[in-house]
Amino acid sequence: GTVKWCFGDVDCGTTLIATLTVWDAAGNMAVEVVELKDVDNMAPRIDSFEIGKLNHENDKPYLDITWSATDNCPNSVSVWVDQGYLERRYPDSDNTMTAQINPFEPEDWKDKWTGGKNSFTVAPGGMRWYLDDPAASGTVWIAFQDVCCNEATETTSFEGFEFDLDILIEVEGMGEVIGPEPGPYPYGEEICLTYEATDCWYFVEWQVEDRTGTWTDASDKLCFPLTGDSTVTAIFEQYVYTVSVVDDPTGAASELTAEATYLCGATACVNATPTDCYDFLYWDTGDATATGPSYCFKVDGDVTLTAVFKIKQRELSLSASPTKGGTVTGAGTYDCCASATITAYATDDCWEFVGWYDENGSIFETESATEFKLCEDKTLEARFEFLQHTITFVRDLDNGNINVNNNNRPNIVLDAVGQILAMTENATSLDFDCGDQLDLYPDARAGTYFDGWLIEYEDETVTTTPDATLLFDVTQDATITAFFELFPSQP
Repeated sequence: GTVKWCFGDVDCGTTLIATLTVWDAAGNMAVEVVELKDVDNMAPRIDSFEIGKLNHENDKPYLDITWSATDNCPNSVSVWVDQGYLERRYPDSDNTMTAQINPFEPEDWKDKWTGGKNSFTVAPGGMRWYLDDPAASGTVWIAFQDVCCNEATETTSFEGFEFDLDILIEVEGMGEVIGPEPGPYPYGEEICLTYEATDCWYFVEWQVEDRTGTWTDASDKLCFPLTGDSTVTAIFEQYVYTVSVVDDPTGAASELTAEATYLCGATACVNATPTDCYDFLYWDTGDATATGPSYCFKVDGDVTLTAVFKIKQRELSLSASPTKGGTVTGAGTYDCCASATITAYATDDCWEFVGWYDENGSIFETESATEFKLCEDKTLEARFEFLQHTITFVRDLDNGNINVNNNNRPNIVLDAVGQILAMTENATSLDFDCGDQLDLYPDARAGTYFDGWLIEYEDETVTTTPDATLLFDVTQDATITAFFELFPSQP
């Protein structure tokens, strides 16, 4: 008879045993055993076949291809790709057996790699697929063969790679990025970005974070090929300006706002306080003026503000007392705290300067000519005093060797009033107004005669005259001596 033996998938290395047992009518049994070895009708089993994420070796894009297949009698692995090329990273060598059938081969492939049984499993990093154009789609085929001509194939592919481009601005409102909107873009597409800074801000640099790391670019226009997810940050900074303040004229301000820096758009306030000698007029801002010592404004650039002041005027009033005693110079209008020079002149030698007195009657200065700073209105009076001089009258009777009685004593007579001087004493001192003129003559009396005048001035000047009549001008203290002699006795 015929028995049909059916069995499922059998892999290489499996032994099939068929046992035939027969009996006759008497109950006799016969057994026959048949073994079938090296039966293989099972194709290799593909456990996994995957392509990884896009990576780069320097600037070369590639994908890792990994796979795993099982078979009791593996023979060869073939891989085909439709772009780029394949590179087996390890092992270095892998022997294959000659295929027993015409193996699978896809159409329109560009590169092929074939390995042996040691390549039935390839872990990440073992096979690289270098891409010509990651933006284009790609297909990879794989075929596994065992030694019994069984074959398994699989295909996987990817669409063209796209990446997200994130455009970030560090601070809201400081600037605008002009260019593509954030979103997915094909691999390798050139991204070009420019910027527009808002008022008071300026562009510093682009900060780019992509597959290569973090890098910067200070160009106004940033262009780069998109080869991976990228984040672009436009860095803007706010302008910082200096506000300087000066006074005009220099030194007119007692307090002045110090130089300071401000962020553009900030409000700066300055203040100027004048000294006692100045009045504040206005702020000179360079293109305008502002009244008031306090001024606030929006800072939009470096600026120097000038606080303009006007110096106060001071009045100096001078007078002489008495007016006939002298004259004064130096009165008038002066800039506050300017130097003023005043001088008092006596009318003549008969007047003497006493001092300068203020409006309170207090002594201000004893020198007739002086200089001082006029920082406030001032009234001064130059006081003069009319001089008197002491004149001492002396009579000399024969060098003081002759004694006569008072009634017979010679005298000095002031003719204007007939005043007899030094009647009882040999010396008499009298005060006279400066400028008086004394008309003097001697009164010799009996037995004596006049022998001349001797005039000794305070300034040590000495004059003599034999004239009996003496006209003497009183200009300083003096001593006037009239000499008398006795007539010689008769024999």
